[in-house]
Amino acid sequence: MKIAFVVPKVADMRGGNRLLFNVAKVMNTSFNVEAHVYSIEDEESIRAIHGTTIPSLGKAGRVHFLCFKDKLLNDYHSRILSYVTSTINDIVNYPARASITQTLRPSTFISMLTARGSWRQSADAKEVTVFLEALAKKYDVIQIGDWNGPLTRTAFLLSERLHTITAIYPFYHHFGELNRTLRIPALKHKMIKSVLSEFDRVTVSTPYELEFFRRLGLSNIYFAGEGVDLEHISAYEKAPASNHSGDVKHILYIGVRGYPKGYPHFLIAADKVAQQIGYGKLRLTIVGKKQEIGPFSPPDLALESQKAFCRLKRAGIVNDYLSVSEDHKNTLIASCDIILLPSLFETIPLVALEGWAFKKPCILATSPSVASIVEYEGDGAFLVQFGDTEGLANKTLSLLADEDNLKKAGNAGYRKVVETYNLTSVCRRLLDIYGCTM
Repeated sequence: MKIAFVVPKVADMRGGNRLLFNVAKVMNTSFNVEAHVYSIEDEESIRAIHGTTIPSLGKAGRVHFLCFKDKLLNDYHSRILSYVTSTINDIVNYPARASITQTLRPSTFISMLTARGSWRQSADAKEVTVFLEALAKKYDVIQIGDWNGPLTRTAFLLSERLHTITAIYPFYHHFGELNRTLRIPALKHKMIKSVLSEFDRVTVSTPYELEFFRRLGLSNIYFAGEGVDLEHISAYEKAPASNHSGDVKHILYIGVRGYPKGYPHFLIAADKVAQQIGYGKLRLTIVGKKQEIGPFSPPDLALESQKAFCRLKRAGIVNDYLSVSEDHKNTLIASCDIILLPSLFETIPLVALEGWAFKKPCILATSPSVASIVEYEGDGAFLVQFGDTEGLANKTLSLLADEDNLKKAGNAGYRKVVETYNLTSVCRRLLDIYGCTM
């Protein structure tokens, strides 16, 4: 079986993009399935990956870059120009928008489509049509990773013409009241059903999504889940429990530094924790690209979080990274006491799954999808209301003071990863959904 995974903005290498890249890697290496990854990029992300120039034809390798260029076209599928780079190596950057040629194992292919403008508008309908028709000639399955992008809109219009299995990971986020704050109109259920019903398979990450889409009357919904590479992570099992003295507690935040991710709430809560236990007894590690906390953040919250960050920095207890290597990230997770990600922009936070693989508990913002994974308090994670900085601080303080509870929650999360949320299990479920007999 040959599978094409299509994702937007691979330069971000976060969330669903990162999941599908990792799934492709495992399918290639462990299941003897030929899986390639394709992406639509904009000029900004291409510059982040390659600098200012697209690579010229080089030595034959395992990474193919496809680029729409009006004046640089050959006859390969009429509209596609191919650039080939040298073989790439292991995963090193997360969540960096740089050096994508070092983010995947050699057995995985990357292909990119790009033009001017933002990624959602970078490829017009004609170009995407030709691209998908070309993929349909080469692959048994086309799995799309973003349901609201140009590929999705074109794919469901082409569904009757594509003689291949078309599947999609919607990564549906239920934002609730946050929709008003972000000025995002509520998703129209009728429109969701209309789009997704045209796909042969709709694969979802959480029990909540499975139930939600079934309530809409969709019958092509399947649970695939998300997962982490337990085999790769097992290499870090002997890592030291911490890189600091036993009296110092280590809190880890990994994610974009923005309001919907709960970053300002994390800073305020962390400062409250530090004031309570003493700044000298706390260590914070922050990993993620910087993003203006606004414009959706209330001005008072933005100001308060900035003051909190300044106090934490002056105390010398913050390790601050825009990106880290995969090895460094795993070492940070292995050495922390707890992971805080009070975000609403999640189906399953991959960072939480990675933490669970190391038996590390998390504090997450409650949402329908997260609550369908964390079935009870301490089931790998503890939930707080989004924006409740006082509740987040109090929950953190109580857990840091209770080693037994931390350990119990971490073990519960680890069981979830072993039983359900690992890449091998995700690949098996996807192949079963595609109808592939291994």
